[in-house]
Amino acid sequence: MARLLSCLLLAAAFASAAWADVTVTILNNDDPGEGFNDPTVVAAVGINPETTLGAQRLFVFNQAGVILSNFLDSNVEIIVRSNFDPLFCDAQFAQLGLAGAALLNSNFPGADRLDTWYHVALANRLTGRDLDPNPPEGSVGHDVFARFNTLLDSDDNCLGGTDWYYGADANAPFGTLDLLQVVLHEIAHGIGFSNFVDERDGTSPLDLPDIYTVYTFDTTTNEHWDTMTEAERVASAINTGNVVWDGPHVTAATGFLTSGADGQGRLRFFTPNPVAFGSSISHWIDTASPDLLMEPSIGNVSGYGLDLTDEQLFDVGWEEGRTGIFLDGFESGDLTLWSSTVQ
Repeated sequence: MARLLSCLLLAAAFASAAWADVTVTILNNDDPGEGFNDPTVVAAVGINPETTLGAQRLFVFNQAGVILSNFLDSNVEIIVRSNFDPLFCDAQFAQLGLAGAALLNSNFPGADRLDTWYHVALANRLTGRDLDPNPPEGSVGHDVFARFNTLLDSDDNCLGGTDWYYGADANAPFGTLDLLQVVLHEIAHGIGFSNFVDERDGTSPLDLPDIYTVYTFDTTTNEHWDTMTEAERVASAINTGNVVWDGPHVTAATGFLTSGADGQGRLRFFTPNPVAFGSSISHWIDTASPDLLMEPSIGNVSGYGLDLTDEQLFDVGWEEGRTGIFLDGFESGDLTLWSSTVQ
């Protein structure tokens, strides 16, 4: 099965009363002639009207930005620095992409909790301004970084010849991977769907918890991760099936699941033994049914809704968008469910 690597970068806010759907901007970080700038001529596909490979890639990323912008409210633009590169891929395993928060912030005006790390895009939302307006000379300010693998387009040995699907109609043919779904999955990691704990040793930056761990709950020890010791987090990370998301929005919305939640409706995390670094805890359990966007393995694909992803983002501090043009599959009653893989 295809596998996908999600990485995180670390670095160390008074909100306005008037909210608008957040603007998600894709920053093209590719060099001329490659990635988003690849001039290879291709046919338009699946409501993607572009006719070069690079332009089709950028169209898909921009579509992901539009979808997310219509689910979430913020007065501060989210900038996603993105590019395509050759990443690892063989017949069985592919590093499809990697993404994460560019910075972490704590103790800013508007923070819901003191001495707690937040993804910079969320911190910007809570404080109502850009907390990193003057990046170092020679760099471009951004909130999320994302890289995706060009080898799915150019290497017949990559996943047995599997290709990216660049349509935006949720109609990926057999033998292709829907890039738009994977981009949604990865950007979600970068704006709030991930922790900043190393599950292998239980450590966290400067020994501070993050907002994700505040809602990570071990049903065996009856303790949240933000109050655990490092050793307790190490043990909890492999307490398979017994670590759940304890946030009210997600818990209230799990009623459509036939598996994956505990008796109180709390959605279980992916907690294999041994730890799958980059996957453990920062994904829903892989046996949820129907499949969910933020599972660690690609599942059934039927649309571009966010299922329970937006509820998780609301739990950590995002606000719901007011004028969304893409209906949430769960909230509209028309489920659009899938999952992506990260490892």
